[in-house]
Order: sequence, then C-alpha cells, then structure tokens
Amino acid sequence: CGFALALAAGGAATGMIAPEQALNGALVVGMSTVLTNIFLTKSESLKRYVLCPFVDMLNHKSSIQSDVSYEYFGNAFTALAETSFGPREEVCLSYGQRSNDQLLQFYGFVENENPYEQYGIEDLLERVDAAMPDGIPEGRLKQLQLAGLVDSIRNGTATANGFVDETVRAVRVVAATDTELASMGPGRVSESNDLDLSKRTNRILAAVCEEELESLPTTLDDDLKQLKAMKSAGSFGIERSTLEFRVNKKRVLRRCAENLKAIS
Repeated sequence: CGFALALAAGGAATGMIAPEQALNGALVVGMSTVLTNIFLTKSESLKRYVLCPFVDMLNHKSSIQSDVSYEYFGNAFTALAETSFGPREEVCLSYGQRSNDQLLQFYGFVENENPYEQYGIEDLLERVDAAMPDGIPEGRLKQLQLAGLVDSIRNGTATANGFVDETVRAVRVVAATDTELASMGPGRVSESNDLDLSKRTNRILAAVCEEELESLPTTLDDDLKQLKAMKSAGSFGIERSTLEFRVNKKRVLRRCAENLKAIS
C-alpha cells in the first residue's frame, strides 16, 4: 500500500499521471488492501466478475498463456498474452484450463484438439471386470475400501495421455496379484511403480477405452467423415457443435487407449 501511494505521488509530481487519476488509483489500492485483509482471508473462493467491452470479444485458445487485469493508475483493463500475433491473425486469450464440457456449457462452443479435454466413464468397476480375463479377483472391493479407493473405481476420467491418478491407483489394486497385496498391502500397491504391475494396469485401462468406443452408436471415422461434409457445405450451428463435441470425446478415448498400449 505504501509503495502504491509513493508511485501515485511520484506520477502526479512528474506529470506522467493526472492528479485525479493518481488519487483515484491510490484510493482504490488502499480500499482494496483493506477489503482483501477483511474478506479474502476468510473466503479464498471469493471472485469478482465484470462485463468488460472489447476484452469480452476476444475468443478462446487453450494453447495461449494470458492474463486479464485491472490497471489502477491507468483506470483500464488490460489483456496480456505471452505470444506474438502476426498481421491478420486473430488475437485470442485463454479462458482457463477448461474441457469441452465446460466450454460448451458456459460459452457455447467446442475447441478442437482441446488439450484439457476429458472423457468420463461410468460404471468403471464393471468395465474393469469385463476387461480382465478372469474378472476382478474375489475380495478386491475390501482391499479398495482399506485403501480408500472404492469411489475412485466406480467412475473414471480419461484424458488423451491416460486416466487421472485416482483411477490408476484404484485399478492397480484390482490388477495386483494376491502375493503383491499380501507383501505390500493395498495402500502401498496403489502407489507402486512396479513395471509389471503398471503394464497390467495400463492394459486393463486401454481395454476399457476400446470397449467404450465399441459401445458407441457411431465410430470416430464415421463422425469425422460427417464433420468434413458439414464443413464443406458451410454448415454451422448446434448440429455441427454437437458433432465436434462427439469427435473430440472419441479422440480422447482412442488416444488414451493408444498411449496406454504403447507403454504396456
């Protein structure tokens, strides 16, 4: 706060900032500091939302590192991107690390090749059971309970690079041999980096992805052909967004399966 006051005074004295702007900036910083100490220390989830003309017009791109902030002394919002844009190139910023579920729900569009895309698999326990040649061994649910991982295997979340950590830990317990569980216990097994156990776990999860893909009414290749035809016809709207959403979900499953099989 003291630095802000000194900066305001210096700016006004040198003529770089109008006196009223300097005073306004100093007051805002002072009040912000007081309110932050009172409220934000009690509520870390407190957020501020504004309607900001022009900045609101910038489209989203996940690969861009950007930040939008309010400049107190300039009395303006600024959008900064850690990249350069060439002539006639669209200027974008990032809305955050959002999956297409979030982008479609809150912003009404789908981002192709979204690096934060995910695929939720329901009834994962049944899928894992079907993916194992002899099914899930008897007593594994109790082992999962001891490790606190029962909920982690009821439903799973896949990304293009593999499943989220909690899901992998739970499937490790299921994939482990009786000898491994007896020697390490379910907690240590879930955290184990044993190469053979990791390969077994990856093969199971890859099979789950492939089974999920096969259960869908259309294939990824079918959807890609349909999407190409829609683009050629200049088709836009809900139908195309729905198809793009579906394509990206299936890409996640296919790439997840491919990546897991490559390291199995």
